[in-house]
Amino acid sequence: MVHIGAIERTADELDLDLLAVAAEPFAVSRTMLGTNSSSDFTAILADVGGGTTDVAVVNDGGVEGTKMFGIGGRSFTRTIASELSLSYEDAEKLKVNIEEPNIKPSVKQELERATEKTLAVWVSGVELALSEFDSVDHLPSRILLCGGGASLKKIPEALGAKQWWKDLPFTKQPTVQLISPDDVVDIQDKTLYIDSTW
Repeated sequence: MVHIGAIERTADELDLDLLAVAAEPFAVSRTMLGTNSSSDFTAILADVGGGTTDVAVVNDGGVEGTKMFGIGGRSFTRTIASELSLSYEDAEKLKVNIEEPNIKPSVKQELERATEKTLAVWVSGVELALSEFDSVDHLPSRILLCGGGASLKKIPEALGAKQWWKDLPFTKQPTVQLISPDDVVDIQDKTLYIDSTW
């Protein structure tokens, strides 16, 4: 909500009526719910942005609350730049192309070592954020990821493989998946331009 003034000015300059503004976790949960107000949609939504990660717990269609911590995609880029002695721009290019087969195995190994450091801190951030939802009896066993930072393949892998969740009120190990365009309710991509495969 930091940018509300800019949003209002933009709407005014475009001669548009600003009907509503929603915080990002609420907006993401709404895309999953659609117009069904009696939805039983239940999940943890994690939006991995450039500078932050927002975590929302949704139970039976209602947002229980949101938490945010200051690690996002740029944190991974900065670590890569530092560990591999690269410029920020070169580190970003390497990060987004980490799965490319033309990356030398030795560079890929260094890259993975560098991302593991930030990944461990990021997973701890998710664990800490979820531990603060102390008013819920149990946490949803499904984690849905979105945001540009979530496209780093190591992020969903880490949440799916590590035992970080054991001390939290999960009833079973959570499943982890990226939100795809097909998951968004009541919106169709008739252009077929959207490709969610990473």
